[in-house]
Amino acid sequence: MSSFYKFSVVIIAVATCFSLTSCNNVFYQTYSVDSNLNQKDNSLVFENEDCKVMYNLWSENGSLSFVFINQTDKDIFINMGQTFFIKNGEAKDYWSNQTYGILTKNSSSFETSITQNYTTSSNLWTSRYYVPMTFSNITNIINNVSTQKPEYLCIPPKTFKVIDGFKIEMDIFYTCNISKDFPHGNTVVATYDESSSPLKFENRIGYSFSKDNNSIKYIKNTFWLSNIQNYTEKAATESVKEKNDCYSHKNTRKQFKIGGPNKFYNTYSGKSDAENALLEM
Repeated sequence: MSSFYKFSVVIIAVATCFSLTSCNNVFYQTYSVDSNLNQKDNSLVFENEDCKVMYNLWSENGSLSFVFINQTDKDIFINMGQTFFIKNGEAKDYWSNQTYGILTKNSSSFETSITQNYTTSSNLWTSRYYVPMTFSNITNIINNVSTQKPEYLCIPPKTFKVIDGFKIEMDIFYTCNISKDFPHGNTVVATYDESSSPLKFENRIGYSFSKDNNSIKYIKNTFWLSNIQNYTEKAATESVKEKNDCYSHKNTRKQFKIGGPNKFYNTYSGKSDAENALLEM
């Protein structure tokens, strides 16, 4: 191959690349989690004679929100002051009195929406994971709202409540290997066992059948990071057509192909390994 031809190919490739979002592609880094829970009905599930606790971690930065189902014929009281999210040894309690800054986004355009619908008590999470909306011309409005969380949360017999949890949060892990950090399709970048995992977290729930701490019981659900994998947008997502109801037209949405109750993700951008190789010719 002549030097002139080689140079011409590079110029054309670079020009094409810059015409398409300045060579920056979207990548997804996913974090798979092992736990002491069973996976069922698109949930991670803990169950005893009193209750069932269900998690689905899938979201950006991960969500430790959970569903608490009272399986008894008596009221169950969750003691929020003795219910904790514990990350790498740091405990954060669910009960606090504070003023919250609620962020409202005003946007003039968006691409796709995210949906995490609750359905029935046997299948509380949607099995589809839609790709988050992409905003442009965003105006952020912060409203300070003073709220007081209850110290005890009552779950009536044979009912459930969804309890907002903490974001798990994980920084993007770079290997400094272009083919792994910016793959052409997907690649595994790290694996861990429970002893070597850099991220360990747990949800400790304190509950009783009265507001009497002498009879309090504890649930301890533990999790640890076991695998990190990188995906291109094409490898991670797909377009699907669906109807909102029986009379509506079909809408095209993007959804993840890689979602799961034991996973969460972050997004980052850059050139793929193939583009980097082409630019280095």
